[in-house]
Amino acid sequence: MARGEMRYWGWGEDERAPAVNGHLVEWLSERLGRVGDPVAPAPMRSFAGTESRLGRKALVRLERVVGAGAVSTRLPDRVVHAAGKGYPDLVRMRAANGFSLPDAVVWPGDRAEVAGVLE
Repeated sequence: MARGEMRYWGWGEDERAPAVNGHLVEWLSERLGRVGDPVAPAPMRSFAGTESRLGRKALVRLERVVGAGAVSTRLPDRVVHAAGKGYPDLVRMRAANGFSLPDAVVWPGDRAEVAGVLE
C-alpha cells in the first residue's frame, strides 16, 4: 500500500473491506437494542485548515537526512499519523474531533537516519 492510502479512521484497506453483515447487526440488535445505521467517517477535508507549521529550513534539513521522498507535510499523511489505532482514537478520528496533527511525517530508513532526525 502506498503512503497516504491507509485509513485514518480504522484498520485495513477500503478495497478489502467486508460488506456489513446483516445477520450480525440483527444478532447485536437482539442483545443490545437497536444498532443504528453505520455512520460514515468524517471526510479528509474536515481536517483542512490545520496547515503544517514546519518551516522550509527544517524541511530541507530533514530531507537531507532521510531523502526528499521520506518526508511529508501532506494532509493525508499527517492525518493518518495523528493518532493511534486504539478504539478511543479511532472514534475521535471518525468524527475529526480534537486532534493536533503533526507538522510532518518522516520515514527514516535505518538507525543512522533515525539518529539524524532526532538530532
